[in-house]
Amino acid sequence: MEDNKTIVAIATPIGSGGIGIVRLSGSESLNIAKKMFDKNIKEPRYMYLGRITTENLDEKGFVVYFKAPYSYTGEDVIEFQVHGGVLIVNEVVRQCISLGAVMAEKGEFTKRAFLNNKISLNEAESLMDYINSQSKAELIASKNLLSGVFSKQVNYFMDKLKDCLAQINVTFDYPEHDDEYKTAQEIKQDIKYLNDDIIKLANTYKSGKKIKNGVNVCLVGAPNVGKSSILNALMNEQVAIVTDIAGTTTDTITESYDHKGIRFNIIDTAGIRDSSNVIEKLGIEKTLDNIGKADIVLCVFEVNNLSNINEILDRTNNTCRLLVFNKSDLSYDKKILDKYTKKDDFIIISAKDIKQIELLKDKIYQKTIDQRLDFNSNIILNERHYYLLNQASESLERALKNIDLFTLDCIASDIMEAYNYLSQLIGYGDIDDILDTIFSKFCLGK
Repeated sequence: MEDNKTIVAIATPIGSGGIGIVRLSGSESLNIAKKMFDKNIKEPRYMYLGRITTENLDEKGFVVYFKAPYSYTGEDVIEFQVHGGVLIVNEVVRQCISLGAVMAEKGEFTKRAFLNNKISLNEAESLMDYINSQSKAELIASKNLLSGVFSKQVNYFMDKLKDCLAQINVTFDYPEHDDEYKTAQEIKQDIKYLNDDIIKLANTYKSGKKIKNGVNVCLVGAPNVGKSSILNALMNEQVAIVTDIAGTTTDTITESYDHKGIRFNIIDTAGIRDSSNVIEKLGIEKTLDNIGKADIVLCVFEVNNLSNINEILDRTNNTCRLLVFNKSDLSYDKKILDKYTKKDDFIIISAKDIKQIELLKDKIYQKTIDQRLDFNSNIILNERHYYLLNQASESLERALKNIDLFTLDCIASDIMEAYNYLSQLIGYGDIDDILDTIFSKFCLGK
């Protein structure tokens, strides 16, 4: 915080609205507010109604004062609440700057909250996920991380490592009263249990990534098998053009829907076939590219026309896939389908039947989301957290591998390394290089 300057920014979304909030934070916040407001601001956490005056404005509004350290940033904070016109809130900001405040950088209010020990680093990152949540599951998971439960678990891991280091130090300080082999075996057991817990937490990122970014579902098949009809049915609206002309879809179309609190990103692709059309060929290349990026591939076929099924199965080999036999309202030979359904998970539907589309949604959910997952538990949403947990685990695995081969002072360095990785999760240790990157992702005024 450069010279502990008082910062100012608009805390509500830019645009016209019923209310606009301008936030100040820093030692001069109260003095600046007193020069702009016609009432005596003395009681913290009290909303004052009065006149807010600037060079070009005389506005009736509210002022709230939060006295340090009992504020979001841990500093003196003032909030002006005025009518939500763009020019009005900008004029209040301009006046604050003319009285000595400086424009806040992105995320600077939350950065100050972290630097003043109001929140941990992972809670600050979770706040960004919470604000930007696009599904119920992400909202619940980020709220749980924001509540401090994750920090408590990480602190527990760190405390257990400190206990191990303390036991090792005893062998250094009082070698005549300690059995190093016995101590090593006790520490070995503690590290094993602890590492198992760290791995278990890190493994939630596989689902957490899907919760945060959505599940990518790629529709693949030959032209005119009903991929776009399935997309429209999943979305419950006409988002893709459907015709009897083969090759209508020449580019990818991506839409999203929510099912059981999870966001699913449906990617409709160009039908796979031999084509001389340059545009269609480019679309088919994008189809093949999307197959490799998808969390699940829906291989779509007509129930009574499986002429290209082997080609599609070859293209999607080694992927998580679901065979979708569409147009079940037409007559078909079940024995022919049985040849393919014995090896792969499948579903037989008609894109015209809403109930069958709901069954398809359930099937996609079951194949992509861990059914044991509790959205109210600690779920890793952030790649940085995942990386640090894995690094800590690698250090502990190295300690476990070497504990019977080397002296405890060598093992202590691995344990300390794991401790340092965990400490970076909640904002201790050498993290200066990443602070600006993390808080720059916030909006102004947060």
